[in-house]
Amino acid sequence: MPARLTWSVSQRRALIALILLAGAGLSIQAYRHPIDYSDPPPAIGPRTNELADRIDPNSATAAELSSIPNLGPAHAAAIIAYRESFTAAHPGRRAFEKIEDLTKVKGIGHATAEKLAAHLTFEEPATQPAD
Repeated sequence: MPARLTWSVSQRRALIALILLAGAGLSIQAYRHPIDYSDPPPAIGPRTNELADRIDPNSATAAELSSIPNLGPAHAAAIIAYRESFTAAHPGRRAFEKIEDLTKVKGIGHATAEKLAAHLTFEEPATQPAD
């Protein structure tokens, strides 16, 4: 049977002293160089200024819809698919009259719809006067 390694009292004290010195050194370094946490991300996305104007989801293309922050190509395609099925079932009516109508699209909840509200418009298109 191999001999059991044991630490003497003086070795234990030296080990404890080294651990305390290392802890003190790390504490001093942490105090002198604190971790700098960046500010939280802004509420308005970095691509917001790329949008020329508000977009009407009743007439926008997939590329226009996917240029909206927090709305990717999959959601844009889902909006267009819902819009096309709605207009086929209800001729002459607009699929999206208000922001809450977007929640009828699969994958878009109330929170997502509220984030998109700043980038969308639901105005009726201007009609041409009769000649």
